[in-house]
Amino acid sequence: MILIHCAVLALIAITSFISGIFGVAGGLILMGGLVYVLPVQQAMVMHGLAQFVSNASRAVIWRKYVALALLAKFTATSALTLLVFWFVLFVPSKPVVLFVLGLSTTLLFFVPDRWAPSITQPGLAYLTGAMGTALILVAGVSGPFLDQFFVRSGLDRRVTIATKAAMQCVSHVAKVIYFGALAGSFLEPQWWGLAGLAPLAAILGASLASSVLERMTDKQFYWWTRRIVLVLGIYYLVEASRAWLV
Repeated sequence: MILIHCAVLALIAITSFISGIFGVAGGLILMGGLVYVLPVQQAMVMHGLAQFVSNASRAVIWRKYVALALLAKFTATSALTLLVFWFVLFVPSKPVVLFVLGLSTTLLFFVPDRWAPSITQPGLAYLTGAMGTALILVAGVSGPFLDQFFVRSGLDRRVTIATKAAMQCVSHVAKVIYFGALAGSFLEPQWWGLAGLAPLAAILGASLASSVLERMTDKQFYWWTRRIVLVLGIYYLVEASRAWLV
């Protein structure tokens, strides 16, 4: 059990570092790892706690770049979506989590540039709040989906990182509330210590990433982000297929 706890803490720190650079991918990797060592409901709670702190750290570090108008619209529809799920109480299986992770990650990647959504377009911040929160309550992760609304928006990379981090904070709070309180899936006692240390690991990873992000150009940032997300998406689709075939 101690080795598992150490491995999870290391994974949280590493994925927080990745998220701190690209604003995406870290949470995707972490969710995939947690569903292998925890039941889906508890993996969602642990992931939500770690990713809330990781995203909150980035939001604080880059707070002057947060697009508050976009965040307010996102939060409004996120709250409404949580209310809808309150009455549904759907808990996905592991293959469903992996499949939705992969599908949501790859689907929008292939949208032609002329049709690509941009978070700055009228109404799309509301749409991402609703769809992103629904996605995070089904698959645990919405960062790669949300990223597709930023990656071709033309926004400064720091605005992208800061605003996405703030939006993800909202989504992860919704996830912890849903799977913790509503779905009755609080962590078992043997995981309480890990849950307490997880935020520290997330803060460590996020703080180390800020200096790397500053050295990158906007072109490098978006080039690497799109390719990392695509590879992870394909991987999870393959893993979901394997889980269903077993």
